[in-house]
Amino acid sequence: MKKTKYNIRLVHLLLTDDTDPTRQERSINQLKELQERGIDYVQVWNQRWKEDPPRENFARPEVFNQVPINKGHYGCFRAFADGARDNFSDEIDAIILCEGDVRLLTSADDIIDRIDRAYEATQSLGIDYFSLGNKYTLEGNVLQSRTLEKHDDIEIVNKIIGIQMILFPQRVKDYLLDVFQNKPWDGADIFLNQNFMGKKKIGIFSQSPTGQWDGMSAIESRERDFGMKKKLLYLAPHLSTGGMPQFLLKRVEALINEKDLEIHIVEFVNYSNQFVVQKNRLKELLGDRLHLIGQGVSLEHREERLLGLIDTIKPDIIHIEECPESFDDGNRIGTNTLSKIYRPDRPYQIIETCHNIWMNHS
Repeated sequence: MKKTKYNIRLVHLLLTDDTDPTRQERSINQLKELQERGIDYVQVWNQRWKEDPPRENFARPEVFNQVPINKGHYGCFRAFADGARDNFSDEIDAIILCEGDVRLLTSADDIIDRIDRAYEATQSLGIDYFSLGNKYTLEGNVLQSRTLEKHDDIEIVNKIIGIQMILFPQRVKDYLLDVFQNKPWDGADIFLNQNFMGKKKIGIFSQSPTGQWDGMSAIESRERDFGMKKKLLYLAPHLSTGGMPQFLLKRVEALINEKDLEIHIVEFVNYSNQFVVQKNRLKELLGDRLHLIGQGVSLEHREERLLGLIDTIKPDIIHIEECPESFDDGNRIGTNTLSKIYRPDRPYQIIETCHNIWMNHS
């Protein structure tokens, strides 16, 4: 179990009467794993804001009616402002503010590593406001944060939209609390941009380790689907009728109705257009998520297409239905391609299932 190297306080901003409490429960369960790894985890339970939002000190009065600005916008702003005011104390190295529906997309150990590296970047790169969110909108995948500088997988950007998990180092404590108290209010993400863009350095990871759980938005009162399903990519040497394809078919049938899972299969080579019992059933189950790349093309071309699909699908898990070294002669993935798939900085996990008797288990 990886432990944080720093004194980090994570403040989880929760709603006492959330209309979709399952999202918060999932988020709490994930963040408690960070507490076990040395993060000072604090839950702050807020009541839903019931009064009209104050128009007189709203930062963009011209859009107040156009948006329209509602009680949820002000309640969210107050949650961030009060959460920072009440919990950003002098003895901690940094504070993290998290929305109630934050979703961790990688392992707890990886999140700890990201938090530590985010904090280190605030020291070495002078970043004042670091988001562990996304450069793109979670709905629609529209780019929001323009890259100004790139330092490996950490980027200096012009602004932040995804504030489901944001970090501030100790040196900006007084500035952050001052703007929350004295500057005109706005939606929490827009407010932070108004007070950090062009004034302070803003940072983000190239690949976000967090998202948000699907469900009913407390601000917009609508169902939001962030498309945050985990992506599972099976790589099969072939799908011609036989034991291994049947085993894979049973896996898919067992998992196909899991709401949080998106399943893809890549067939690396097509041995037959006649022995297709399992392949046809997989087509029925997966549709265009069954990728048949092995029809009448060279090994080199198949390897290129495989790498291209991995890059396009961006799987969380690649499950190889055979040890790659034991793919049939003439169908064996080359060492250069395997080194790319198994590279140390890969953003996915790899699972191998052995379907032969190579291994001595004694």
